[in-house]
Amino acid sequence: MGAVKIHLAGNQYQRIINNDADIIAQFKTLLSAGPNHANILAQLQNYHSDEDGSPNVEGFTVGDAWYDPKNNTGKIKFNYHVNFHFGCSDVNASTRHTETSDFTINPSEQEIVIAIHDKISRDTFDEF
Repeated sequence: MGAVKIHLAGNQYQRIINNDADIIAQFKTLLSAGPNHANILAQLQNYHSDEDGSPNVEGFTVGDAWYDPKNNTGKIKFNYHVNFHFGCSDVNASTRHTETSDFTINPSEQEIVIAIHDKISRDTFDEF
């Protein structure tokens, strides 16, 4: 599982923990560009790295987010497309994905930690 840490400026942290701000709008601002955007994009790309067709994730949007201020935890939903290029047959394809990731807010560090889940995979050995 990959984790992305996002440091919050004083006013961003206070607005989130006091529930003064729309959490979806806050995430859209925090993840719209720069290293935070690049880190999430790299994690989503890594999620599909074992697939055929040279998968490429070019971008994402924040679809939804939920925050529980009592536990400093929540969920964020990423919407994105994975583009594939199969070189042998010169075929391009694209699939739409939605992934929901957990996040926690660390009050002492004033940071959000987003956990990008690993793929669930089964081994045929497990089936017997």
